[in-house]
Amino acid sequence: MSECQCLTREPEMSENVIENNLTSIIRMCVGFAEEKLEAKFNKEMEILKTDLAKHMENMK
Repeated sequence: MSECQCLTREPEMSENVIENNLTSIIRMCVGFAEEKLEAKFNKEMEILKTDLAKHMENMK
């Protein structure tokens, strides 16, 4: 990945380039965390839906 190459600081790299690269890495990490949280949320929702369906069936 080209994002990883920014971690080796070269003398000609400006502070702006470094900041932009770090911002890009942070965005990737946040995106990954959001995906994981969404997957966990969806899994929990499926469990709740199943539990609710069982409860409703038992109420009959």
